[in-house]
Amino acid sequence: KGISKGISKGISKSKKMVTCSKLKGMRNIGNTCYMDSVLFPLIALPSKYIRNTILGKNTSVEKPGDTAKDKKRKKTRRLLKNSLVKLYLSIRKGDETPTVEKVKKAFKKCPTKFESNYSGYGQEDAGEFLQTMADVFGLNDMKRQLTVYGTNDISPIPSNDELVVSSNREEIQSIIQQVTVEQLRRGRVNTPVKISSFLKSVDDSGELDITSSFTPEINGKVEIFKRRIAKTEVVDTPYLVFYIIRQGLMKRDKDGNIKFKRNGMPQINPSIYRKVVDPSETLTLPSKRVLMLTSIVLHLGSTIESGHYILYFKCDGEWWVYDDTSTGFVKIGSFDTIMRRSPNPKTYGTLFYYT
Repeated sequence: KGISKGISKGISKSKKMVTCSKLKGMRNIGNTCYMDSVLFPLIALPSKYIRNTILGKNTSVEKPGDTAKDKKRKKTRRLLKNSLVKLYLSIRKGDETPTVEKVKKAFKKCPTKFESNYSGYGQEDAGEFLQTMADVFGLNDMKRQLTVYGTNDISPIPSNDELVVSSNREEIQSIIQQVTVEQLRRGRVNTPVKISSFLKSVDDSGELDITSSFTPEINGKVEIFKRRIAKTEVVDTPYLVFYIIRQGLMKRDKDGNIKFKRNGMPQINPSIYRKVVDPSETLTLPSKRVLMLTSIVLHLGSTIESGHYILYFKCDGEWWVYDDTSTGFVKIGSFDTIMRRSPNPKTYGTLFYYT
């Protein structure tokens, strides 16, 4: 408790603005670029939301009725939080070279639904690491609206008049909006896709056969439909990260049909899919909340299992680049300049932070 209290006091003293020139980046200690690039925008320049969730003193307070499993989870979360706060203070003081060594040790003890505990020194996927962070700290504050329709219109674009609402509910999800590589390939390959388009998604079953018809109960009566369409939209979130998955695209023939292996599994292209994703400086959600783009994690390499991660981030009103092979930063300038820079965030960006 004494340690946590001292750390919280240190954070309170560090809440004032710190210029970028006084910050210090983490040093790579062996394939830790994925972790350094993900943590820097969270820890070095935390938003109010991150202060209250990951770095907050109430992150893992035990409550009456907690099970032994709950207590263990909260204890390991406290250890991780303390290591992250110490990293935060080290970055902002700038009087030593920070590393994620203690963070990795704390992560090893954290229970999570994801496979890796990030305690080793092999290359990892930055997006999966961020998802694990969100899982450990319970960052489930995104409100999404899910509407499911039934229809017997099997034309490519069904008439709205033929759509029947079977259910309409609000969901609370992780602040990380995952975009699969199959979502990326929709539309023309050379046509840029706006990142805001991923705030909405459509899951269309296509025409169903008679044995698998969509049969919801509507107003106490079971209806039968040839097609099910589910539309999801992000309504509100205090913090948003788009996780653009650029690997795992299924191979297709000249007619667009998926190619399969002899064992029935789809053939996967191991290369990175460099579809152009066009981010905007701001996003206005249906709730009227406005989010600002503050950081972009880029992956350089031919596969996720290899290569290197770097970070573009906004500080003091300008954009900078951070590469953990050096603990300093290079000023780039405006948003327009960063969008023209090489490596280009539109084709190499994998994580886009909006706060």
